[in-house]
Amino acid sequence: MALEWTATDTYNFVDQKNHMMLRKDLPWEINIGDFGKGDALGSNFMGIISYNDKRFIEAIKRCWVKMDSSIYQKIFGMDYYYQGYRYPDHTSELKNISRDHTTYTILALKYSGYTDDQLLEFVTHIPFKISDATEDSKNARFTPNMWLWARAISGSKIDEKLYYSVEIPIMKIVRTWTKYIYKKYKLGEELRPENFYMIEKKNKPIKILKANDTLFPVYALHQSAWQLHMLPDSDKKKKLQSILLDITPKHNYVIKMLLGDKTSFTEKDVMDYQPMTGGRWTNILVPLLCNRWTELIGVPGVVMSDPNLIKANVLDVDYLRQIYNTIVVHNSSFRNMY
Repeated sequence: MALEWTATDTYNFVDQKNHMMLRKDLPWEINIGDFGKGDALGSNFMGIISYNDKRFIEAIKRCWVKMDSSIYQKIFGMDYYYQGYRYPDHTSELKNISRDHTTYTILALKYSGYTDDQLLEFVTHIPFKISDATEDSKNARFTPNMWLWARAISGSKIDEKLYYSVEIPIMKIVRTWTKYIYKKYKLGEELRPENFYMIEKKNKPIKILKANDTLFPVYALHQSAWQLHMLPDSDKKKKLQSILLDITPKHNYVIKMLLGDKTSFTEKDVMDYQPMTGGRWTNILVPLLCNRWTELIGVPGVVMSDPNLIKANVLDVDYLRQIYNTIVVHNSSFRNMY
C-alpha cells in the first residue's frame, strides 16, 4: 500500500487544494455528504503517522489562525489566541472545532518536532472555550484532564502528575461501568472484521441504545491511547495504560499497541487486516454498539465493492502497519520522530 497524492478515485483521497485527507461519500450520502471534511483533522493526523508527509502537518497548522484577544482575555494575560477550524478554508460552518480536533492538532505538532516551549506557547493560547460549537457545546471546552494533559505534553512535570491524579480515578470508574454494561446486556467480544455485520439503529433495542450512550466511545479511547503514548514513560503511565487496555475492544490492534500491548495479537492478524469503511480504529465491531456504516471495501457484495477504491491511500491498513512496524517490529515510539 502507498500514498498516491493525486489519486481521486480511491476511497481515501487528498484534497489537492487544502492537503487534507478525505474519503468517498457512501451512496446514500451523495449530494448531502462532505467527504468527511468535518473530521479531516483526525484523518490528517492518521495520514501523518501513515505516510510521514509534512504536507499533512502544514495543512493542520493552517486550520489555526492567530487572533487579537478581547479586552476580557487580555485582563487574564492572553494577548492573543488561536482560533481553530475543522478545515484550512476557514468556512464558518467548520469553525465549530471540538476537543477531539484540538487534541489531534496538539498530537500532530508534538510528532512534527515542536519543542516544549513551542508547544506550550500554542496550548496556552487556546481559550478554555475552544469554539462556539452549538451542536454539543460541552465538546467546545477544555475538560480539566485535557487542560492538564495539554500542558503535560508540553513538558510540565507538575501538570503531568496532576493529569494522572485526575485521569486514573476517572478511568477506573469508566472501566467498572463498561464491564457492568457488557455483562448486563451480554454484549460479547468485538468481532473480527470479516465476521462483522451491521444492525440498523431501528432494529436495536432502546435499552441498548441508551446504554451505548453511557459508554466511553472508542474514538475517545483512541485519542486517550495517543495522549498517553506521547507522554514520557513512567509507572503512572503504565498504570493508566493497563486500565485502558482492560476496556479496549479485542481486535483494535492500533489502540492495543499504543497502550503497550504487543502480545495479544499476531503479525498475521495485522497483515491480514482488510480495509473497511466507518473509521475502523475509532469504531467498534460489536454489532449492537456500532453506529457507523462499517463493512469491508473492494470485495464483492458490499456497498463500496470497486477494487480500485483500495489500489492506494488505504488509510486504515497503512496506519495499522506503520504503527506495528514502529512499535512492535522496531520497538520504538512516535515521540519526537523528527
